[in-house]
Amino acid sequence: MNRHLRSRLTPATGRCRTRRVSEASALHDLVPALRALHHALLEESRIDYERSHGPLSGPGQLLHLVAHDQAFAWLRVLSSLMVDLDTLLDEEPPASEEEAAAIRRELEETFSAAAPGGFWERCSALLQSPPVVMAYAQVRACLARLPPQRPASDAAERLHAQHRWAVTRRKQGVA
Repeated sequence: MNRHLRSRLTPATGRCRTRRVSEASALHDLVPALRALHHALLEESRIDYERSHGPLSGPGQLLHLVAHDQAFAWLRVLSSLMVDLDTLLDEEPPASEEEAAAIRRELEETFSAAAPGGFWERCSALLQSPPVVMAYAQVRACLARLPPQRPASDAAERLHAQHRWAVTRRKQGVA
């Protein structure tokens, strides 16, 4: 039995919980899409950095720069979102439709001018690179498969989902 389907069945009744398979699949597809985008952005940033500072001595130096240098600070916004998404997907119960919508909303904000840390300004400038634009298109396709925020009539569920996502983010020291 499919792992995602099995996790949606209640033991007593065998009936599905509120989460649909397509949302679970979209969240799980989003992870490698975000990794591919992060990798493409990192590679372009590395190339830009090396133009200004000379070649890096190896992957260890790149890792140190990504973690500590201001030239890569903007990319940490996406890095922390990826860690938090991995954490949420590993938790029980599985992410609900409302949580998937909260994740979509936060990523939509990240890929906008309102993004913290100048992320979108740097990211949009790198969309001239074919690997970046291809990875970005894949992330956008995954986001489109996630549910949008529900209307205010479901405010309690939406707030609970946003709270669970915020708690996950806070555990990582981001929110």
